[in-house]
Amino acid sequence: MSHIKFKKKKLSMLVLAAIAASLAACGGGGGGSGPLAAANTLTGVAVDGYIQGATVFLDINRNGLADAGEPSTTTDLNGRYALDYSSVTGSVTGLPVVVTGGVDSDTGFAFAGKLSAPIESVSQAQVVTPMTTLVDAMVSQGLAADVPTAKQKVANALGLTVDQLATDPVAAIANNPGIYTTAVTLQRSIQMLASANARTGESSHESQERVVRSLATAIRSQTSAVDVSQLVASLPLQSSAAAQELASALNNSVRTGVNSGGHEGAKAALKAMDEVRTRMESDRDYSLSRAATKIDSE
Repeated sequence: MSHIKFKKKKLSMLVLAAIAASLAACGGGGGGSGPLAAANTLTGVAVDGYIQGATVFLDINRNGLADAGEPSTTTDLNGRYALDYSSVTGSVTGLPVVVTGGVDSDTGFAFAGKLSAPIESVSQAQVVTPMTTLVDAMVSQGLAADVPTAKQKVANALGLTVDQLATDPVAAIANNPGIYTTAVTLQRSIQMLASANARTGESSHESQERVVRSLATAIRSQTSAVDVSQLVASLPLQSSAAAQELASALNNSVRTGVNSGGHEGAKAALKAMDEVRTRMESDRDYSLSRAATKIDSE
C-alpha cells in the first residue's frame, strides 16, 4: 500500500516538532533494575511502551477479570512486575498473565488496552506485549494446539521470529526497530477497531477481546508474512479499511521517528499519532484525515 500522507501541514509540523523536542530532551528508555525474582514469584515486563502502574494479575479462571483471590500486583516505572503466586494450588503453567490500566511511558497517556501472555516457565521473566496477546488468544480459542504452535503461527504471520516474540520491543529498538513498530501499530489498530465495533453495554476491554479473537482467527489462516495494515484489512469488521489506513500511517510515522532519533524520536511520533487516533475514537469518526483536520484547526 502506498504511504499515507497527511495533507494538512500543521499536523506534519506537529509530528516533526514533537520529534525535535524529544531529541532535545535527556534520557528515556527502560533501563534500571526491575523487581527481583523470588520463590513462587513470576517476573516480567509489560510493553506497549513500558506500562507504568498497571495492574498485573494471574487469570486463574480465564475470564479476563481480576477476581478476588487471584494474585495481582502493579508494574513499576519500567513496566516490570513481580507477581507472587504462592497462594495458588497446582501448576500455573499455561495460565495467562493479564495487564490492564496504567500509563504508557512512551506517550504519557493512560493505557486503555489489555495485554496478556500465557505462562510457559515460572523460572523465566516474561515479556507481555500485543503480540503475546495474540498468542494467548490463539491458545484460549483452540486455534493452536499449544503455546509453541501459537507462537510460531503469530511470528510467521507478522514476519517475526519466535525469539523476537519474547523480546522487549523497547529494548530492541536500536537493533531491530521492527519489533517495536509492529507492537505499537498492532495495539492501536486493536483499540481503534474495538471502538468502531463496540456493542451496546459492552466494556472497552470486551470489545478489544473480540477484535483480538478476530485477529487470531485471521492469523490461523495466514500462509505468508504480512504487515499489520494488511492483517487488519482482512478482518470482517466495520472500519477495517480505516484501521488499515491508520496502521500504515502509524508504521510510517514511527519508523521515521526511529530513523530520526531512535526511541526518543519514536515516542514523539507515536504521541502525535495517538492524539489523532483518540480523536477518531472520541468522535466515532474513523477518517484519519478528518481527525487530523480537526486537531489542526483547534
